[in-house]
Amino acid sequence: MTRLYFIRHGENDFALRGAIAGRQPGVHLNQTGHAQSERIADGLRQEGIERIVSSPLERCRETAEPLARRIGTDIELADELLELDFGQWTGRTFAELDACETWHRYNRFRSGTRIPGGELMLETQTRVVGFVQDLCARTPEGKIALFTHGDVIRSALLFYLGMSLDFVHRLTVDMGSVNIVNLYADGVEVEAINRVFPPIPARRP
Repeated sequence: MTRLYFIRHGENDFALRGAIAGRQPGVHLNQTGHAQSERIADGLRQEGIERIVSSPLERCRETAEPLARRIGTDIELADELLELDFGQWTGRTFAELDACETWHRYNRFRSGTRIPGGELMLETQTRVVGFVQDLCARTPEGKIALFTHGDVIRSALLFYLGMSLDFVHRLTVDMGSVNIVNLYADGVEVEAINRVFPPIPARRP
């Protein structure tokens, strides 16, 4: 069995203002996001994770860094874990996109609507699942942490759940959440979706 931890990056100010960061560089974790990354590291440090693979974007690498320090391993970067290519929608807010019919069609029919100048979500699913399957073939008994993005994780979960991409909004994958999938030689088990490690209560003096 290969045990996969799909981890969404922590909170950032770009997302808080309701905008699509997409693949643009320079989007960093905010204070809450850094706290989430530390809680993820504390929560997973005893899991026996052997490899950490991350999207190259800063918000994912910064989320992965505390766990990498805790377990003493390097972060491998993989373009296959990149955010969706949001094309013409990159940098725009959801409020701006609300007037766009293509945006609404995209959210109703994810499996067949291409982002203008960008990616079809089926293409996202194909690259992510193909990458994961190859990882599992090379690490058949390992535990791997994958730091990536919300819809990238949803696309993988929908594949392993046997659900259409058009059901993407039925899955909650919050920033700073951990989602666990166990891949066996003859099957798959989705063990956890949107697991969040709560803040550790302050000790009383």
